[in-house]
Amino acid sequence: MIGVGVIMLAAALACAVSRLTRVPIIPLYLLIGWVIWLVGVQAPGDFATEALQLGVAVLVFLAGAELNPQRIVGDRRQAAVLSLVPMLITAAAVLLWLRLNNTAFEPAVYFAAALAGSSTIVAIRQLRQLRQTREPFGRLVISVQLLQDFLLVGMLVLVSAWPQGWIASLFAIGKSTALLGLAVILQTTIVPRVLAKTRLGDETLLMLMLSLLFAFGGAAAALGLPLVVGAFLAGLSISRFPANGLLRVQLAALGDFFFAIFFVTLGYIAGLPAADSLLEAAGLVLIVVLLRPLVVTLLARTLGLSVRPAVESSLLLGQAGELGLVIGLVGLGNGSLDAPEFSLLAAVVAFTMMLTPFLATDATTSWLLHLLPRRHPPAPGSLRGHVLMLGYGAAGRWVLKTLQENGQQIFVVDDDPGVIAHLEANGIPCLRGDGADPYVLAAAGADDARVVLCSMRRTADAAKVLRALGGKVPIIARVFETWEAERIRRLGGIPVLNSTAAARRFLDWFDASSYRCTKDT
Repeated sequence: MIGVGVIMLAAALACAVSRLTRVPIIPLYLLIGWVIWLVGVQAPGDFATEALQLGVAVLVFLAGAELNPQRIVGDRRQAAVLSLVPMLITAAAVLLWLRLNNTAFEPAVYFAAALAGSSTIVAIRQLRQLRQTREPFGRLVISVQLLQDFLLVGMLVLVSAWPQGWIASLFAIGKSTALLGLAVILQTTIVPRVLAKTRLGDETLLMLMLSLLFAFGGAAAALGLPLVVGAFLAGLSISRFPANGLLRVQLAALGDFFFAIFFVTLGYIAGLPAADSLLEAAGLVLIVVLLRPLVVTLLARTLGLSVRPAVESSLLLGQAGELGLVIGLVGLGNGSLDAPEFSLLAAVVAFTMMLTPFLATDATTSWLLHLLPRRHPPAPGSLRGHVLMLGYGAAGRWVLKTLQENGQQIFVVDDDPGVIAHLEANGIPCLRGDGADPYVLAAAGADDARVVLCSMRRTADAAKVLRALGGKVPIIARVFETWEAERIRRLGGIPVLNSTAAARRFLDWFDASSYRCTKDT
């Protein structure tokens, strides 16, 4: 109990620091775990590894509930390629790097398997914090995580049974497949019917969901499978709406508790790599946070994604995952990995997870996009009386089509090179850049535009445009929330709630404006 108390006290301290400094919580949890290790606090017996496994099991259960297989309908090819190919390339690079550093083959294979996948926990949390779970690239990332988790769970089953021979491995695959079949039956038929035909109270619903977790965990133990396999399949069994939404509400506090336990314990177990392992650790980190995102970006572009969503997806997948830690624990338990090797693996996982909240941001994406070559801006004064679109957006082509049908001169500004290439191929005047940048606004003739249609992602960008133009030009800004609309209205803009309404609102305004101009003339 003392160990739990130390972890929770450290987690509470990390939460307080996060609130005061606005630093992401995951790095602080890991740092406080490292501090506990540095000051020499000793965990009794196998408490640390048991706490880590318990934290992983609960978090995998919660993550499994987010990974509804129905979400990948329509994106199967993209999701399959972006999950399988980066895993294979990452595993091959890890294996090659460790062999070049004279690591024995068996430990190198465990490292390759453990670092091949990404963290579902970190990716989903980051998507939620950025409010991007419903964006197309956010749904794609969740689909990729679902397929990766299936592959990693299968790999975990194999590595846990492999020391007993290939026959034991075949039996383990058969038993896990049977458990998967039970999860699918629950997810598609039993759970939805129970929720539809009964009105369960919150306490009863919570007990039912926890019962599924313990039932699948017990079944996995009885079948000789890792606990995490049962936890993941239990989450999968309730991943269909509305069960997963109810789970998120009922288990939010419990999830936060085990989230803290997992990351603080991970930081404690990871410690710091030995001096003679620093080169190996640095190479492994670079493979995960640089090579894999580069591979994902190139693949995503090949599969038809624009540059921005391709980069955003790659940054969210640029860390090692919690299931990899379980693979490492299996290797530690059967003697394939020794304690220093597992510590090195845990340190790489912890460090890559720590980097994600800082790297997977709009600021990093914009910086990376700005590194690409820019198109030469039009000469000042060459644009006048045009409709200036800042941000092409998901519905931009429909707005553009409507404006073209009404004979309007249009100029588009977007920061995605893929979007700009598409517009140029269709003969639409455009400029790549940040629509909130005063230089870009000047190059696009914003002061001489008839109207500015602002459909950039963030309301803060529209606010910058409103302040920069100072009421010289009417500005219509797309917003998604009523409070955003009120902010735009206070700054003198015309808020609309979606791109279709933006086109309709613009035409209404333009017709009225033209009528007034004609009447005055």
